[in-house]
Parts: sequence; structure tokens; C-alpha cells
Amino acid sequence: MPIPQIKAPLAGPNLSPLPVLAHNHAAGQRIAVGATSAQSAPVAAGVVFLKSTRDCFYKIGDNPVAENAAGSFPLSAGETHIVMITPGQMVAAVRDSLDGYLFISPAAEVA
Repeated sequence: MPIPQIKAPLAGPNLSPLPVLAHNHAAGQRIAVGATSAQSAPVAAGVVFLKSTRDCFYKIGDNPVAENAAGSFPLSAGETHIVMITPGQMVAAVRDSLDGYLFISPAAEVA
């Protein structure tokens, strides 16, 4: 059986292919986002996909506390952010105005 080939965009001075990322659904997390900051479990990946059901703010770190202030990043409902993370760090989130959920999906590189 042949190995599937994925065509990827090229970048850099040597026109190297950019990595293609896939969701690692089995290692995904869902955290409830409310009026106080909530943290995920540590994430064992270098890149994560973040998607929220409601507008929220998130922060990544060793012991992050998200807030509607500088240092946290806004994420609109339904929007997906692909973010670099240091493996072992956590993602924290807090709502903007309505409770919801933040889905965290570690990325796996497709060779």
C-alpha cells in the first residue's frame, strides 16, 4: 500500500515544506469556561488547536490565570486558534460574558 502524500505550502529561503498538522483527538480536553479562570491538565504537545463555544480569553503557561486584561488573548466563539505551547504547560480560560466550553486539541505532525 503506498504512503499517502500530502502537498504542503513551501516557505523559507530553501522552499522547505511547512509541516501539516492533524488533531490528536484522543488527547483532547474540554474545560468549562465561566466567570473564574479554569485550567486544563498539562498538554503534552508543542502545538494546540483552541476552539471555544463562547467568546473567552485564554492564557498559556505553567500555572496560568486567564482574565479580560493584558496578558490573556481573546478567542471568539467558533474561531480556531493554532498556538505553539511548551509541552507540559496548561491552558486557562475565562468567559467574556456567557459560560461555555474551550476545546483543546493537541496537534500531531503528519509526515
